[in-house]
Amino acid sequence: MFSYHAVTVMIKTAPAFPDTMAGFFVSFFFAGFTGVTLFFVISSFLLTIPFCLNPNAGRTRFFKKRLLRILPLYFVIVAIAGLVTKTAINNPTEVIRSFLFFFDAWSLFPFSVPWWSLRTEMEFYILVGLLLPLIHFRRGIAVVLLSLALILLGRYIILSQTHLLFSNTFLFELLFQSAIAFAPTFLIGITASVVYVRYGMSIKNFVMKSRILNSIGADLIFFLLLALLAVVLSRVAAMDPVAAQISWPQHYTYEALLWSLVLLSVILLPLRIKSLISNKYLARFGETTYSFYLIHLPLMYYVNVNILPVQSGFTSLYWGKVILILVLALILSFLSYRFIEKPFLRIKDSF
Repeated sequence: MFSYHAVTVMIKTAPAFPDTMAGFFVSFFFAGFTGVTLFFVISSFLLTIPFCLNPNAGRTRFFKKRLLRILPLYFVIVAIAGLVTKTAINNPTEVIRSFLFFFDAWSLFPFSVPWWSLRTEMEFYILVGLLLPLIHFRRGIAVVLLSLALILLGRYIILSQTHLLFSNTFLFELLFQSAIAFAPTFLIGITASVVYVRYGMSIKNFVMKSRILNSIGADLIFFLLLALLAVVLSRVAAMDPVAAQISWPQHYTYEALLWSLVLLSVILLPLRIKSLISNKYLARFGETTYSFYLIHLPLMYYVNVNILPVQSGFTSLYWGKVILILVLALILSFLSYRFIEKPFLRIKDSF
């Protein structure tokens, strides 16, 4: 997502996606929205596992932990956004709406632009917290299946209302960026968690007996999955991610499927490159990704627009700004995690 914003925000006229073999390698940057898809897959994967393992997993505890994880930092950022953009003075109603996740994406620009995915995530928390505890009961399974059918029907209805983009932008964003619209993405992450819980050990045992997979086979599978993902993303980038949301919404499903397979391959397969993608340094950065998600775009916008001139291409000044913003975002994210997120995480972990 950072790379996508670095292209679309920091260059006056965003460069065209290369219609060559190079496009497959840079598709992850030009179609950076896929970072949100990966976030949804990982979230649904991790949150489903406790419900699969523990029939007594309670709703109250689940909602308390989710609220303590999401709301404290989000509320701080909304308050800062209201002050920096002067919306708190000129239009305080928008700030209140943002606290309630009923914001317009441009109401507290540039802070509010990426918040839509957080609202989608909160909607998913509500659905999963209400439905997943029922999977261990016979009648509960019927309720889950009926709810799932209604959700998928709702998704079909939503995707048929593309005219809202031109008649009611706010309603379009509210519906097309909802957890119902992204239902297949979350369901794929849930399915991946079920596969891991029920068949993870069997898969690992099978893999350990395979000479091919223990040599280079596992790594070949991993890179093949990334190559297939690049094919999907290159098509999305060529269409433009926003346009693809309307004309080819199924791409989110394809991305989610491939990302879930990538995730399972990292967890279950003996990858020789695992130390490059799973190590203490990336784990430390992973702790700050929520802060990074909320901080990097407004920081990028203000540095790029108000401090240093907007570039018209991939100049040396452009790359210098990218590095500067990345370093500043990492520092601020670490401080945010240390002094805002971590105290509430301690409370969350005490439940």
